[in-house]
Amino acid sequence: MITRKLKFILVQKWSLFGLILLNIFLLGIYLRCILQSNCTQNVNKLKSYSMIAKRNINNGPTNCFLLVFVISSPSGFLRRKTIRETWLQSDIYSEEQVCRKFVVGTKNLSPVLIAELHSEQNINKDMLFLNDLVDSYHSLTTKLLQTITWVSNNIKSVYVMKVDDDSFVRLDILIEDLKKKSTLSRVYWGYFRGDSNVKTTGEWAENNWILSDHYLPYALGGGYLISYDLIEYLAAIHDMLQLYNSEDVSLGVWLAPLKLNRIHDIRFDTEFKSRGCSNRHVVSHKQKPEDMYEKHRELQYKNRLCKKETELIMTFDYNWNVRPSKCCKRVPLSALSNLTSSIYDKII
Repeated sequence: MITRKLKFILVQKWSLFGLILLNIFLLGIYLRCILQSNCTQNVNKLKSYSMIAKRNINNGPTNCFLLVFVISSPSGFLRRKTIRETWLQSDIYSEEQVCRKFVVGTKNLSPVLIAELHSEQNINKDMLFLNDLVDSYHSLTTKLLQTITWVSNNIKSVYVMKVDDDSFVRLDILIEDLKKKSTLSRVYWGYFRGDSNVKTTGEWAENNWILSDHYLPYALGGGYLISYDLIEYLAAIHDMLQLYNSEDVSLGVWLAPLKLNRIHDIRFDTEFKSRGCSNRHVVSHKQKPEDMYEKHRELQYKNRLCKKETELIMTFDYNWNVRPSKCCKRVPLSALSNLTSSIYDKII
């Protein structure tokens, strides 16, 4: 009995002694952190890693047919609200059909803006915050890659669509089209360019570009789709990828060496200027909130996208049989009217 009590006392003393040593060790780390003035930076990195790279171990990955992630700015409340009330309404598509995420970088934001974003998230449950990303035009490629990494760890889908928050999407048509090709792997789908000159001056200059005289063929960034196997591939090699100023150019480079199924879709109006309004368009870029509400009303009450069809810039069907610099000869959209029905057979 005495021996048991003695052992118990000794265990208590050694446990207390170990706890004291642990506290001294942690105090030393804390003091060192303060002296080096990088505590906040390290904490932010830890939080960011948790947000970006950690798999959701509680519930497992979310499963859906199509994930839509919308690249948005911290102050883009009105655009996000407009999208939620028009083409990406949560009550139209089931969670098994469509997952949605509005992606925002939150590093260095004011406490007031952070509070507003978290309030928006508490209401809508559709925000993805990248805590170590300073949100700006020049961080778009990093934003894309961090989003891809997060998606690979947290969502399992068949397709993934990236759009800007000034794009309007006919999800009803797009989902039906995607179902026709749901068994096709390595899909890269959008409106491609192969003849764009590399920018060497100005804010979008590509100082690290050494690949060719033109950008490699890429789908324009107003909206494009890739299959989930490409998400997994890019996430696996994300730390080896060269980042360029333009996120859509970067994606084209990352995927260029692969054996892909590229689909050039003339219904994607995703250039830096809108080509106009056509009832055939599936993605319409450069839309103001009032434009989105108008398109939504036209679809609801008149089953058409445009109040009045217009053609501001001519369209091209990408010619994959010639050099990229000769790919893209513009013609009136009416001259390409026969392409819509066969667009899914034009796979490169």
